[in-house]
Amino acid sequence: MKYLLNKLRSLNKKIFIALLVVSYVFIAAGAVNAGFSGYHMAIPFMVIAVVLSLMIGTMRLVLLSVVFSVLAVVVNVTQTKNPILYPILSNGYVEILKDGYQQTFFDGSGGFVFEKWPCDGDCTLTKLKKGERYRVVGVRVRWPDFGQEVSVVTEIGEFSEYDYNSPGPAIALNKPARAAWADQLSFLMYWPLLFPW
Repeated sequence: MKYLLNKLRSLNKKIFIALLVVSYVFIAAGAVNAGFSGYHMAIPFMVIAVVLSLMIGTMRLVLLSVVFSVLAVVVNVTQTKNPILYPILSNGYVEILKDGYQQTFFDGSGGFVFEKWPCDGDCTLTKLKKGERYRVVGVRVRWPDFGQEVSVVTEIGEFSEYDYNSPGPAIALNKPARAAWADQLSFLMYWPLLFPW
């Protein structure tokens, strides 16, 4: 009987460790999630990781789970300044592919336009010529209709994702705006959709 109980405990420990690893993967997905929910969909997995660590019974593992969870939140909150998640931030530039104008609104948003539009005081226009290059100084993430849009901010203004991702784009980026692996991993944050509420 003792042998059977010990075997059951060791089996439970293996299951707990497997669930803990799965929780860590979901916590990492929350860390790199650029969607509107940010790290919030990973909070249940942070709690599960701490509880499983307590059940396994080592304080080092509990501390590791807490530290990993806190780091995930910090990474998520500061991700638009992270060149690992947004490669364009490291020596990135925008190359103009067509003549036009860079339109900047009072809130800093903007994009490429082909014709000079009347701004009526609520925007500025900067003339752009094909072949010009501008250094990327930041990225801005928005969530129109619960989707994700990554705009690049240059020294002359902001260019929307439509400007570089549409058919026949007006601009080209020398690097990806967002790391593909981070996008793939962040898809795990759709996990609530698996449950029919």
